Amino acid sequence: MAIGDDLDAALLGILESATIESLDGLSVEQVATTAGVSRASAYRYFGDQAGLIRRALYLRTNAHGNAFLASINPSLSLREQLEHSWLYTAEHVVRDQVFHRLTELNPDSTIGRELMVTIYGEKLLESQKAGEIRRDLSVDEIIDWLLSQREFYLTERLDPENAKMWTIKFLMPILSPQPEWEDKFSARVELLLDDIQEGLKFVETQAATGQKNLRRVLKASSEIE
Repeated sequence: MAIGDDLDAALLGILESATIESLDGLSVEQVATTAGVSRASAYRYFGDQAGLIRRALYLRTNAHGNAFLASINPSLSLREQLEHSWLYTAEHVVRDQVFHRLTELNPDSTIGRELMVTIYGEKLLESQKAGEIRRDLSVDEIIDWLLSQREFYLTERLDPENAKMWTIKFLMPILSPQPEWEDKFSARVELLLDDIQEGLKFVETQAATGQKNLRRVLKASSEIE
């Protein structure tokens, strides 16, 4: 087992039994002692105190991600997975005081985003191609929006019942595909813009030709004079 694995295992163990008060005293030295690793090796791995907190948040976030993935059926649709995800968030992440404290100590949104991309990136793309969710936004834009909703669930400390209601009445409808008339309208607008673009190109070509002819006529006129 590598030294990094030993340190991660020790850090996870500390986090499992940690309280908000004890978390404030978390140190590289404490993790090194628990793992039976030298302080020098621990500092090389974590870097510094800020690196330790970031690693702790990463491990805690991924622990929730793994627990969520283990609790769902992979064959569920994206909508079903998302509904289950928000329910899991309300039942477990919202109540995780250690997670909240780590987030306060290190408000790094990239950790949550990396997990969201890992869990939903490919599924979102597949669902867009299948027409199950809206296609007017990129996958990155949808993930950013989902992260903002996750932040809302955590900030508001939504309980499972309110989380379920918010998910059904607001979150999922926003992700639903655009109405058919909007798709047709958008397609017609695109065709119109293409026609305008072609028209402008034609006008530019005609104008350039007209200018050449005018110069030719003026030149011929000056030669006659």
